[in-house]
Amino acid sequence: MRYSDEDIKGMICQGGDALPKAMRILYDQHRREMIGKLRKVMGSEAEDVFHDALVILVGNVMDGRFSEKSTLKTYLKSIAHKLCLRHFARSARDERYVNRFFGNETHTNDPEADFMETQFRSSMEQVLDQLPAQCGVILRMWMRKYSMQEIAAQLGYENAVVARNVKSRCLKKLASLVGNDPGLRQMLEELNKND
Repeated sequence: MRYSDEDIKGMICQGGDALPKAMRILYDQHRREMIGKLRKVMGSEAEDVFHDALVILVGNVMDGRFSEKSTLKTYLKSIAHKLCLRHFARSARDERYVNRFFGNETHTNDPEADFMETQFRSSMEQVLDQLPAQCGVILRMWMRKYSMQEIAAQLGYENAVVARNVKSRCLKKLASLVGNDPGLRQMLEELNKND
């Protein structure tokens, strides 16, 4: 069954059990096309950008910030486009940081160090994937050095203080998942120093 934008917006605003159904419909309707286009630009991060864009779209519809001037598909594309632009702007400003945690793999003359770096990134992504979706989004944005104001605006929080509080709760969840893994614990400590 094909749902109209009005049907989907109604489910989102209704919340409860209708919200996951609306997200699934949006996901199914736009996944193939959006990820195909995003993959050309973002490579392996295409699905993350698509998921982030979906979360932002749903939050904006719930908060009444979706203007009826465009379709949900056009709005979703616009959000994804802005996320890509911000990603590349941040990469240009702090390429070393992005490469360390998310970017192209850096290679040294030490194969063991290269292996450890690859394992580190993979482990961190697996842990972030275990968090609730909203926590994964906010922590990825924070790790990519988005300001709290930018995070609040993108994710629909009232202000930077609210975004910071959500981030803190998410970091606590992340710390409990990391447990006693010394490499990931060290990474968390490095991130907190850079905050």
